[in-house]
Amino acid sequence: MIQGMNAALRYVEEHLDRELDLKVVARVEETWQRIYSEWLPSSNYELVEGAELLASRDHKSEIWISVQEKQ
Repeated sequence: MIQGMNAALRYVEEHLDRELDLKVVARVEETWQRIYSEWLPSSNYELVEGAELLASRDHKSEIWISVQEKQ
């Protein structure tokens, strides 16, 4: 009985971890979209050629885009 319960708990933990990961991915994608559709058009910045980076660690993410102040 205990072995069955442990297996069930491991399954639930793995399932919840995957579900959380999918939510994090969706949230990051939403943030990228908002940067380009909301923030950038209303800011005093414009895109310039350069890297776009996503850095993630410990359930925190940073998005870096190459911009310059509008001329």
